Amino acid sequence: MTAQDLLVGPVVLLLLLWIIKNRRRAWAPGPLGKYFMPALWAKLGGALLMGLVYTYYYGGGDTLLYFDLAGDIYRCFYQHSPLDGARILLGLVQDYEPGTYDYLAYNSFWVKKDFKTFFIIRLVALASVFTFHTYLANAFIFAAFSFVGNWAMYRVFVHLFPALARQFAIAVLFLPSVVFWGSGLMKDSITFGALGLLFYAFYFGAIRRQKLVRNAALGLFAAFLLYSIKPYILLCFIPSLAFWLYLGYTSQIRSAAARVLVGPFILTIALAGGYYGITFLSEGTEFDVGNLSAKAQVNATYLNRITDEQGSAYELPEFDGTLTGLLKNLPMSVSVTLFRPFLWEARNPVALFAGLEASLFIWLTGLVLWKVRWAKILASFRRYHLLPMCLLFSVSFAFSVGVTSGNFGTLVRYKIPMMPFYVAMLMVVLETNKKRRKVKFVV
Repeated sequence: MTAQDLLVGPVVLLLLLWIIKNRRRAWAPGPLGKYFMPALWAKLGGALLMGLVYTYYYGGGDTLLYFDLAGDIYRCFYQHSPLDGARILLGLVQDYEPGTYDYLAYNSFWVKKDFKTFFIIRLVALASVFTFHTYLANAFIFAAFSFVGNWAMYRVFVHLFPALARQFAIAVLFLPSVVFWGSGLMKDSITFGALGLLFYAFYFGAIRRQKLVRNAALGLFAAFLLYSIKPYILLCFIPSLAFWLYLGYTSQIRSAAARVLVGPFILTIALAGGYYGITFLSEGTEFDVGNLSAKAQVNATYLNRITDEQGSAYELPEFDGTLTGLLKNLPMSVSVTLFRPFLWEARNPVALFAGLEASLFIWLTGLVLWKVRWAKILASFRRYHLLPMCLLFSVSFAFSVGVTSGNFGTLVRYKIPMMPFYVAMLMVVLETNKKRRKVKFVV
């Protein structure tokens, strides 16, 4: 941490606090206000802690690398030409040019045409333009964006189940991994915030049909960020949202006979739209549906090999790179993502915290299965349309990251988008089936 961090960081922090606190009444009406500032402070603290951990414990890492590479773009903007710097920030430089070469030639992600990672570097550089390239200030900006999306996600859950505001605060706002990995100067802060904004825009726009233009614009913006950084999150989330929409519309059909006739038609449209949407989004990328299974095999093998010596690798049954082979790994991949590392598999302090959190997932899942009968669980899923959506996204996302990560160090960071949805789902099932409890449901 430099003297510039100590000077600029607090100034940016105070500015962010002033901006967000001015929105408190609009964003946190009534009793929700008591969770608003603690959730914000958790995010800001997570950003600071991540910087300290990567600097003094790991001695480097992605967050510091992104910051260093963004410094070249910042210097191009201020020391060379604001026009050339703006062109880099806007992604208008695709090849070597005299005015920008010196500021991109040593950027390995730009040289290798890894434009998804380069996109996050451009975002760091954009923040640097306003913070004089100060790490701590940039980290606070990323944390603030993550908080906005996280709070938007929380508001959707509470709007559906107002009586469970406290439980959702734990599930959505204060999960340790989500706070730590989703707050710093990393890809995960932007993608997690964008996921929350997309969830919010879809619910209030498509499900509740409120402020359609504003929510459509917000949803497109969030989807653009996800597609630009981590498209696989979007590829798992779109079918889940389409299924939620299908359940919502079919439930409004009063006639049972009409539901039987119209339901499959609507489901076919939703599935076809989701499939073609996924195909369009992934075409020509490393996430192309046609190459997905082979890509997963390469990733898993590579990451497992380079981390095996550190003791953080995990193994799944061998598969042949086909879609059928991938599906055979579904149960093991999902269980690894949700319930591991076990405590005895922890080899360092970070893995130990991940093991404690995984133990909480095991305990909470077991508690639901022990306390609630299967008939009531199924009844909850039929009654509350949010639950199938959460389950579909949790399972599909857990499978996608579990089968490709290959090691717990990567997995604990990659899995944070599905964690609030899984825990919130369990809490809804548990709390709505308690005796004498009446939980208001909006949809």
